[in-house]
Amino acid sequence: MKLNHFFKHTSNALLLTTAVLGVMSCEEDRNYAVYQDPTDIPLEVSVESLDFKGNATQAQTITIKSSVAPTVTVDGAFVTSSMQEFTPNYEFRYNILPKASLDPQNYTVKIKSGNSEKTIAVNMTPADPGFLGIGFNLGNHFDTSNMQWGYWDHATPTASLYTGLAEAGFTSVRIPITWTNHMDEDNKIDPAYMAEVAENVDNALSAGLKVIVNTHHDSFETALGASMTSSADSLYWAELIKTTWTQIATALADRGKNLMFETFNEVHDGDNWSTDSGDLFEALNKWNQIAVDAIRATGGNNATRCIGISGYAANAGLTFEKLVLPNDPGNNLAVSIHCYDPYNFCLEASVNEWGKDSEKQAIDDFMFKVADTYLNKGIQVYLGEFGCSKRANAADEPARLEWLNYFTRMARTYGLSLLLWDNANGAGGSESHAYIDHNDGSIVDETALNAIFDGYNNK
Repeated sequence: MKLNHFFKHTSNALLLTTAVLGVMSCEEDRNYAVYQDPTDIPLEVSVESLDFKGNATQAQTITIKSSVAPTVTVDGAFVTSSMQEFTPNYEFRYNILPKASLDPQNYTVKIKSGNSEKTIAVNMTPADPGFLGIGFNLGNHFDTSNMQWGYWDHATPTASLYTGLAEAGFTSVRIPITWTNHMDEDNKIDPAYMAEVAENVDNALSAGLKVIVNTHHDSFETALGASMTSSADSLYWAELIKTTWTQIATALADRGKNLMFETFNEVHDGDNWSTDSGDLFEALNKWNQIAVDAIRATGGNNATRCIGISGYAANAGLTFEKLVLPNDPGNNLAVSIHCYDPYNFCLEASVNEWGKDSEKQAIDDFMFKVADTYLNKGIQVYLGEFGCSKRANAADEPARLEWLNYFTRMARTYGLSLLLWDNANGAGGSESHAYIDHNDGSIVDETALNAIFDGYNNK
């Protein structure tokens, strides 16, 4: 395939196409003498080979020096551009970026100029798995924000839940927890509740799972605006966040590095799930700093324990643009992002068709953006929640299964950790996510789990 006729790959508005730099404008400044005979200038290529990880988001450059424009032919899928400029000889640069893949790839780039020819090897190895692998959310249990009817999932998690998760193939579990509804008038967490949480954490760790404990549906989750009403309000919410995290971190301080904390879930203002308010973004950035400081101050293992940080409503776009990571003396933070896109298909289940090339490209672009913004800049990142609602009509299930398979495949392709949302609602329709029994870890939806793990394991 000639590069001039290359297929154009777009990832998150990244489009590299053929670009030619203008030659020097002053005719008299050009020295054509060295170009009289192409054989006078030997073909030179800057590299002998290029090596990529499968989740690469930055191109590498091949520079070719030749007195005539070279012919460049490749046998793989790349994002490319070329440019031409006057130097002591012609210099051509080609930016090479293989398409993301879970399979090892070996390509060649053949370069010919006059009677000379060179071949460049392009090698790609798959990305490493994310640091949390593929995980599970124990949704609608400890994150119950109104205990009038007990835990929303009507379950009693046992040790077998966590061994069942490990046997199913999960490597991590996120345990969403509401704390403020279990506090007394002095904001002290009920010791019995803390012990129940700790028991579940220990059962998960014993099963070999990595564990995330967070604050979820707590009173401050929707109070960003309220915190800015006055200095007294700001102090109140700051103190509540500090005392909450101080108690959590102290109670779990002796657990090892496989336990991580996550400061918040989907903090937003009231019912405002999307905003352009700089004040709200600034307030959340301050809250994240308060939480990190409180955790680190408890010392011990908490001095360096990994802490997950989320942006406004854990929204990907707002996180990319507005999240400022806290200053962290422990130097061990990770960014948390949630994804249920497209919303009408994945959460509401009001749309039952999915699978067009453009829809798959949107997932590719999203994964590329996450990896490019964080992972490939040395910042840990994970998809703290993802999922797609079960359909009430079985005839609509194939599209959902295709989404689950493709989403997990692309996350693994880019080396991203991801945690499946499970709220124990298997009725079908909006917000219906049930895969594993929250009591004993038995499988509830084997077909969906097969789609998920086949995608993740590249089957």
